[in-house]
Amino acid sequence: MGKSSAVVSDAIVAISASMGAHAHATAEPLAGTCPACNSPDFESILRTGDRGESRTLIACGRCSLLRFLGGSTASRAATYQDALHYSAAGRCLADRLFRFLRRVGLQTKLRFVGSALFRKGSDGVVLDCSGGDGSVARALEREDARSLAVLRSCGEAIESLHRQGIHAVVADPADPPIRVPMFDVVCRLRGFAHDEDPVMWLQSSRKLLRPGGRIVIQAFDSASWAFLITGSQWAALEGTCARYAFRAVDLEVLLDFSGYRIRRRTHFFPLLNASVWVSSLFPSLDPQRRREKAENRPTETLTLALDLVYAALLAAAIPLALVESVCHAGSVLMVEAEPK
Repeated sequence: MGKSSAVVSDAIVAISASMGAHAHATAEPLAGTCPACNSPDFESILRTGDRGESRTLIACGRCSLLRFLGGSTASRAATYQDALHYSAAGRCLADRLFRFLRRVGLQTKLRFVGSALFRKGSDGVVLDCSGGDGSVARALEREDARSLAVLRSCGEAIESLHRQGIHAVVADPADPPIRVPMFDVVCRLRGFAHDEDPVMWLQSSRKLLRPGGRIVIQAFDSASWAFLITGSQWAALEGTCARYAFRAVDLEVLLDFSGYRIRRRTHFFPLLNASVWVSSLFPSLDPQRRREKAENRPTETLTLALDLVYAALLAAAIPLALVESVCHAGSVLMVEAEPK
């Protein structure tokens, strides 16, 4: 993976050790071999478990790829991405504020996708493999794109059609069933770290692109300052759903191996990076986490008060997130790539 990968891996191990995580080299059968280099050796980096079953993040002893010990235990469950990425179902003032923050956060990602989609010579046809409720495809259609979404279940497809007006194919977003090169952009803004074999999605997507087409991927960068400081509390570890904790260098290697070259990449998402900081340092204040616990949800007044506190902390964290973004060390990473 190169010197930069080794430096980051060493930093993660050192910080984890200072937090009480004991790193060790081993080769337990449960871990299997590294999907990148087939090495059976790994080092335990840290343990997570505040959002479900306890899991261990490990680093390959040869190439330093970060992955979780064992497979995903909730691959079809709602995934935790960032606090601004989800829809809120309620109609109270607190939920309207939450939806507003979500739209602002999503808009920064859509600008990146839009610059790839509406380039010269493009017809604006996009395949959205992000899953969820079709909100990404719907937002792109508002910018005159023509969208098709790939969703996991019939329930998600029905919700997408009724709430977003988006037509969808019911299939695994990691393996789109379409086999015709008809898209200018294939995007994946959620779930890439959940795939058992990320290379399969990359190679499948390459077959769906028209000449000159691009893919756009969003992932969380485990070489970020937020992860190095907060460790197992890092909000972007995504609970029990993720199989990998990618770094920018890992995505570069995966894309190169799958026949792509990177056109551009950016960590410059100050609001989203700030949300990861706040949700990592104050997990009990995270709006999405509180809304997931429907049986223990506080009153509307208390929910609004907690959301306002979260928003204030978010504003206070933006200067740090700006510096982090400029230094290419933010938690949110987006990459645009084209076939070689």
